[in-house]
Amino acid sequence: MEMPHEIIVWYVLPALRRELVIELKKMQIPQKDIAKLMKLTQAAVSQYMHNKRGSKEVSFSKTLHSEIKASAKRIRASKERDVLMKELVRLVDLSMKEKIICRKCRLKKGKCDICSLRH
Repeated sequence: MEMPHEIIVWYVLPALRRELVIELKKMQIPQKDIAKLMKLTQAAVSQYMHNKRGSKEVSFSKTLHSEIKASAKRIRASKERDVLMKELVRLVDLSMKEKIICRKCRLKKGKCDICSLRH
């Protein structure tokens, strides 16, 4: 059984990063600037943009996509040093509320071990 934090680190965070990179690219931001904003290498940004990084097993609702877009705008506009971390924590929290971890478990096993542990 994968632990909830493992699912977040292995699947949810990379998928969120991929979506943020895509949103920043839509804003016509150069790849080197996206790398700096996202605290990634340019190679990592390229891999996210070409779907070579970031779990394809994780999908986000329209509501969460809107929040990702808003986060990308805040990351772009902010001069605050830890804005990326704050936005990723906020997005992970929202993904938890949407039970993305549970959907990942169900895809693999047909049921969610985490949910059964909580009840």
